[in-house]
Amino acid sequence: MSARIKIDQVGLPAGVAGQARTDGLDTGDLVTLEDVSGTGNSTFHLLWGPPDDPVAEATLAPTGDPNVWTFEPNSGSEGSYLIELRENGDPVERRVFGIRTAANHLLIPAFNERASRHAGWQNDGTDQTELSDNNAIDYADADLNDHPYAGWWRSLAELYRVVEAGTGGLADHSLPLVKLEFAPAKSVIANPLNVAGDAAYFASTTEFQYLRVNAANNALEWASLAAQGSTSILYDASTNTFVRAAVTGVVTAPQNSNTATFSVAAGKSVLINAANGSAVPAFVAGTAAFQYLRVNTGNNGLEWATLSTAASTSIIFDAASNTFRRAALTAGDVTAPVNDNTLTIVADAVTNTKAANMAANTQKANPTAGSADPQDMALAVQSLLLRAAGNIVNAACAADECLQRVGSADLGFAATPRLLRAPQILTSGTTISHPTGTRVIMVEGVGGGGASGGTEAVAGSMGGGGSSGTWGRRTFTAAAASSTYAIGAAGAGVSGATGGAGGSSTFTHNAVTLTLPGGPGGTFLAGASTVAVAPGGAAASAATNADISIAGMPGSDSCRTAAATTPIQAGAGGSNPLSSGGGNRWCTASELGGVSGSGFGAGGPGRVNGTSSTARVGNAGTAGAFIIWEFS
Repeated sequence: MSARIKIDQVGLPAGVAGQARTDGLDTGDLVTLEDVSGTGNSTFHLLWGPPDDPVAEATLAPTGDPNVWTFEPNSGSEGSYLIELRENGDPVERRVFGIRTAANHLLIPAFNERASRHAGWQNDGTDQTELSDNNAIDYADADLNDHPYAGWWRSLAELYRVVEAGTGGLADHSLPLVKLEFAPAKSVIANPLNVAGDAAYFASTTEFQYLRVNAANNALEWASLAAQGSTSILYDASTNTFVRAAVTGVVTAPQNSNTATFSVAAGKSVLINAANGSAVPAFVAGTAAFQYLRVNTGNNGLEWATLSTAASTSIIFDAASNTFRRAALTAGDVTAPVNDNTLTIVADAVTNTKAANMAANTQKANPTAGSADPQDMALAVQSLLLRAAGNIVNAACAADECLQRVGSADLGFAATPRLLRAPQILTSGTTISHPTGTRVIMVEGVGGGGASGGTEAVAGSMGGGGSSGTWGRRTFTAAAASSTYAIGAAGAGVSGATGGAGGSSTFTHNAVTLTLPGGPGGTFLAGASTVAVAPGGAAASAATNADISIAGMPGSDSCRTAAATTPIQAGAGGSNPLSSGGGNRWCTASELGGVSGSGFGAGGPGRVNGTSSTARVGNAGTAGAFIIWEFS
């Protein structure tokens, strides 16, 4: 036998091929059965399951993959499902999928579940384990996991142990209260001693007792409630209740009443402690109009005093309206009428000294499109504060460039960008740093070219030409000092198969990525003496985020006549603005490829096999590239 059955269920860890499992869930979640051999000729069968499961066998069915089947166990059913794998109708392997009982986690074996009758301590090899339908190793008892060849016997061993132990084998939280012995009246289960020991029933002896730790802190005891020594809480023995005593003073309330009342206060009085030390508060009344409560001049008590404005020139008391008002502000930089909250700054009163300090090397400006408060705009080293067609901006410039900015596009005049260095041709690496002063980056590039199809060792076999990579161009505004990129790899050729596709070339600047897809590979056609065509690779996908682009050119078809030894043609690879995919080539007898291409992102030329019987790998495409122009 071989390990072919793999069992999985939603919510469980992945199963192991050839191994039963007893950790199934009773939730009704889908069970997946897989024949890991991948033969495609296998079928799964349920030979047994829990008798109360009416749906499992009816739902067993293959998926879109003939090696993978599924079934739905009935929710709440407990027991073992006996699964058999057959190939071309012949049984090849049987395994158990078990769902244990909820209370004691016991496993009910499947009917006719088998194990090797020859297995034992002296014959416990892997062959005996494979013969056991239940060879699971997910038991809670490690000793049972050490004997996977014992099969269903292990379920019997678990059952006997639970029976022998009584409740000792019950699962957590599974013992109902009715299983406990009768308890004495008014008792609790506790260990009242100060040492570890068996719990016992501990009964109270009189009413209104409560359980507490005793004064010596060495035992539990039942104690009776009492209110001795308390004047605020009283114990009413007639009703066996505690009540609050009557409250007197500033706030009063009857005994056992939740309605509290303030004492009656004199007119125009406040409840205060007017003394210079702790004391019971009392109501103190005012005696005249416009009095206010204050600490006296001796700082040793509170007193009522009458307001006066005799010595004030900024606050005026209006006796007619009994109000205080602010006097008019007439001198200085800010003015306001009497009792008016509208302040006015005197013209030309705010000097540079009185204005807010500015950070070093800043200039006040309003860089918005509308009326707004001025802002302190920082001037970095080698920069100018300018306005182009839009708002005011802080424009950076190189040391030899700042003066060139005057009269340039920053001031709204026409200007010609200056190329800062020779164009950079990128064929490897991942990052490019731009020169100081770079404002515009123009990027041109192409994805990797696809390889042609390869030939097999049969006359007349052919591979079409590979497609070229997509070409594209984009202009970036250079707000970042560097950019990242990836060069699309050339498609690799293989023998007797379709050629590999070229890789995509990508260029990322300021979180915008220009993507130039690689070209697909040319197709393979098996050898024969018939008129046929091996198509070239299809056109590459369109570029993304390009200002202008050209999709990769398809590879040319390779073709043959009815006789493999008569003239046949090897198709050309695809071309793009940065490459030539070569040309078609006719050949009469020997194996030959098309004319080789050149440049970046070219498709590999096709291959044909005349009388030769040697398999050949397809011609590889060429890798992609980027050309970078950086302008001020």
